[in-house]
Amino acid sequence: MTAKEYLGKLLPQYETTFDLHKPYHMGAKEYAAYGYFCSHSEKYVLSREAKLWEADSFEHIFFFTAQQIDEIMVEEVVHILENRLEPQLVRGGKKNPEKNHMYSYLTCALISDGEISEGAVRKIRKYKFYKNYMFSFRGYSEGRIVAVDLERQKVFTNGAGKPMKKLYTSVLSRSLSAK
Repeated sequence: MTAKEYLGKLLPQYETTFDLHKPYHMGAKEYAAYGYFCSHSEKYVLSREAKLWEADSFEHIFFFTAQQIDEIMVEEVVHILENRLEPQLVRGGKKNPEKNHMYSYLTCALISDGEISEGAVRKIRKYKFYKNYMFSFRGYSEGRIVAVDLERQKVFTNGAGKPMKKLYTSVLSRSLSAK
């Protein structure tokens, strides 16, 4: 199975809740796909005019496909996440996110045809990105990385990405059993 075939089986899992764009261009960079999710919550008393609170939650997921994933590619993905995605998508180029921002997850899903190098796996597992805004009054953002090694049939994540491992593993095992 190739990375593009795996991506084709993974994206339907996101279609019900995410707005998907494939391929996606941001600046000069092209991504295999991009998914966007937004949730707005509010609490009010008796009428909508008597609002107690409101909060917005977001998730941005970028899909990368590659022949091989090594330490250099992981470093590039980390650089993109911290220096392009977080400032542009979470803060909109400003110092802090909008008033009702609760959290934003920035997820990078790496899908490799070949084996992911051990150095890359170590970098993925050790990676942490957590940033709060105005002592968390404007929420926080967190970086998650999921990497799928199609050659060894394994899924690797950083600590924040562990909840996603089950989905990626199940898509991998269903794809392999369908052969």
